[in-house]
Amino acid sequence: MQAPFILEIKNLSKRFDKDLFKKSQTVLDSLSCGFPEAQCTGLMGHNGAGKTTTIRTIFGLIRPDAGEVLFRGSPLTLKDKRRIGYMPETNKLPVNLTCEEILLHHLKVFNPTEISPRHYKETVKGKLEEIGLWDHRKKKGGKAI
Repeated sequence: MQAPFILEIKNLSKRFDKDLFKKSQTVLDSLSCGFPEAQCTGLMGHNGAGKTTTIRTIFGLIRPDAGEVLFRGSPLTLKDKRRIGYMPETNKLPVNLTCEEILLHHLKVFNPTEISPRHYKETVKGKLEEIGLWDHRKKKGGKAI
């Protein structure tokens, strides 16, 4: 039987210990939620609610104190993480690379559909044409289009 959610968070907890400038803080306290397949889902909440910590935990950038993240009912793997889209609030793309170079880099790193490396350039060209940016492919990320 297939899991009801493509991505599921179960009893996720994370506490950051105090340091010189901050006191100890529980950021996630037994968070449980699920994300249905083929749907765009947003995490919303006030500053400090744990949104970024949740995302970082999903991608393995932060180790939770407790709980688990499941993809199709099984523990999340690197291959699974490559299939998850994430759009952060701020653009942190390298300003010294062109949009073509940025897409090529992301394709090499994440490659969610396991495209053959010999097809990278034609894949990037197709996507840039699809979204109307082909004529801007050589512009640096820090320049306005």
